[in-house]
Amino acid sequence: MGPARITVSWGAAMLTIGVHEFELSQTVFDARLGIDQQGWRVTWNIEVRGAEREIGELAWEPHLSTHWDLRLPKPEALVGSSVGPLEDQDEEPVFMLYLFDHVPVISPTVHFLGRDGAKFHVRLEGAIPSWAIEQQGDPKVPVVLDYWFHFGGVVVDEFHESKARERLDAALGDSNWDHVGQKGYQHHYAWRVPDAPPAVQCAGPASGRLAR
Repeated sequence: MGPARITVSWGAAMLTIGVHEFELSQTVFDARLGIDQQGWRVTWNIEVRGAEREIGELAWEPHLSTHWDLRLPKPEALVGSSVGPLEDQDEEPVFMLYLFDHVPVISPTVHFLGRDGAKFHVRLEGAIPSWAIEQQGDPKVPVVLDYWFHFGGVVVDEFHESKARERLDAALGDSNWDHVGQKGYQHHYAWRVPDAPPAVQCAGPASGRLAR
């Protein structure tokens, strides 16, 4: 018998910018283990594209993505966790939204609300400057992403598979990863879904409003 489904319903999968809602045409949730000036570490990526909509005289096709150094718990500890509000790092925003130009997502918070197998219920809340959509009035426009993401696993920047495995086990725990391929100097690992369900069922605010 597989793991129990643990979920909190927030409505249909959607990217909302102010009063405008967009169905999602592309979604990515994965991670990379690489080395930089601070040593070996895991960075996470959340990325979505909204289906094109005609609003006024313009075609809106939003693209929201991780821009800089998103840090999250291990996959088995995600449900029940929240990160944020995330402030800029080295003057770089953690998330960017491309609509008619690239604009920073202000003080985003990411909630992990549930899991079903390798799918995670993610809710991201933040804002963009109102000038980005030429909106008058409030200086900020709320942005909300709500979606069940399939976790695409981890790519490790290491040529030798044995060393890649060692680095992955040290960073995210051993025995939870299946090697699924190599491309160039990178190895791709899929997360082995635990038999036991998450202990926590819900995290985040009690309403769908923008967290303040």
